[in-house]
Amino acid sequence: MLEYIYDHIEYPKVVIEEEIIGTTVVQFIVKNNGQIEFTRIARSIHPDADIACKELVESMPEWRAGRHLGLQVNVLYTVPIHFRLDNY
Repeated sequence: MLEYIYDHIEYPKVVIEEEIIGTTVVQFIVKNNGQIEFTRIARSIHPDADIACKELVESMPEWRAGRHLGLQVNVLYTVPIHFRLDNY
């Protein structure tokens, strides 16, 4: 998942221009059918970075559902996405 995120993240222009660094934390639920839903920003460094992170997570391919006691279940994920200028 992190490989996908860092291969596909697009730094917003303002983040580069203003040399904003830090970590945006995104939360989302992988539903029992593998769909990603209820994406939200748990920690923000800039509104444009929030939009980029949310769009990226929502564009990820469908997941395999989590399993508990043999049943497919919803799973909450919390993912930090680091913005560093040496990445760009």
